[in-house]
Amino acid sequence: MVKIPLIFRGARIPDTIMIHPTEIGQLPRGRHGDCMRLGEYPDKSGMATANETAAGKAKPAAITKFAPALLQEGRLLLRMGIGKPLIAQATIRAADHGTTVEEELLACGKIDEAIYFEAVAEMLDLNFMAEIDAHRVQDMDMLDTQLVRPETLRIHHASKPPITVVVPSLSKLGHLSAILRRTPQLKGLLAISTPSAVRKAAWEAGRLRRVTATTRHLFETRPVQSARITFWGKQGFYAGIALYSMLVMGIVLPMTSLLALHVALTLLFVSNFLIRLYALNCSSIVERAAAPPKRDLTAGPLPVYSILIALYKEKAVAAQLISALDRIDWPRARLDIKLICEEDDHETIMTLQALALSSEYEIVLVPVHMPRTKPKALSYALPGVRGDFVTVYDAEDRPHPSQLREAYAAFVAASPEVICLQAPLVVTNGQQSWLIPTVSEHDSEGDSQQPTNLNL
Repeated sequence: MVKIPLIFRGARIPDTIMIHPTEIGQLPRGRHGDCMRLGEYPDKSGMATANETAAGKAKPAAITKFAPALLQEGRLLLRMGIGKPLIAQATIRAADHGTTVEEELLACGKIDEAIYFEAVAEMLDLNFMAEIDAHRVQDMDMLDTQLVRPETLRIHHASKPPITVVVPSLSKLGHLSAILRRTPQLKGLLAISTPSAVRKAAWEAGRLRRVTATTRHLFETRPVQSARITFWGKQGFYAGIALYSMLVMGIVLPMTSLLALHVALTLLFVSNFLIRLYALNCSSIVERAAAPPKRDLTAGPLPVYSILIALYKEKAVAAQLISALDRIDWPRARLDIKLICEEDDHETIMTLQALALSSEYEIVLVPVHMPRTKPKALSYALPGVRGDFVTVYDAEDRPHPSQLREAYAAFVAASPEVICLQAPLVVTNGQQSWLIPTVSEHDSEGDSQQPTNLNL
């Protein structure tokens, strides 16, 4: 690693940045000197080593014309002292993914979020708050909007006026700076913080309201669909009558009762067989159908994908899970990965925190509240989901790196009625227990019925 000195205009941040030596050798050279201007950076094919043509001449690299908004972001980042290679790479990715240069820069892992927003605070001459005391944040229904788009948060003090914490995007930095120049008295009422700090405070401040709504909302709005009451009055009455009648018939007419039971079980077996036969027929129809036209998923921006994983007492598999998620082939700036843990599961939480998670990860702590189930944990985290698509994994899952792209392609090709996809499960430890082959067989049955399950 090599230390390169950087100049930060009015920012209290380190004067060096760590860059790998191989990156220095790849820095592009411009026609105005040793460094290229932002508009001179070519596209990805141009930044690679050019191949010789058949005639032996190098093929000229095409120059990418970036949107004015991206170029403006690049100029602001240069003023903050960010290196041109990092800005160029982030600009190319932003153009490809339909994001902003700022989002790509923070997602690449080479810029620390706290240091970056501290530099923004210095540019605006505002206080920087690395941590937010959640006890000073008033809980309200609109607070959950900050879980999705962390932008503003109101902090109350007993003896001082409230302070508004803002997370300004780079595109709005000039507008905010102009407001502060016109009304400098606002500087004492505003502070800058990070998106992670705002989300963390919002989760903590609304935890009790959110977990109460999670466990009661279905029962209060649709009690018939809730499992809180196992038997309603009429259901319990009819079940009791049926059970009592079966006992009486078994005592009075034992042979007739045995014959009736045999017929009922036979009908149950036949109905299960017919369901599998229908699913097999549907699978054959799908295989014979013409394949839908493939869409180039590299053209145009990809949507944000949220990944929800509920973990409880999963210290042993936490590192393997994160390693598998890191290999997913999807733009990191378009990922929203939520690791949902019970707040008293200290071992799992500490293990995840020790892994130095990148910016797309977020640890969501679920308050201790009955019932302690996976559906409750997933429902608790749902208000903070930022993605257009959502997938759910278990802690033991090892998703294939291309699974999200295949799922997105299937959604694009399918009809609007398809709202859910089920991926096949491949069991890799079938020799460890006699129960595992049974699970594998059950999964194979689910795969054969998958085309039927898609049309929800």
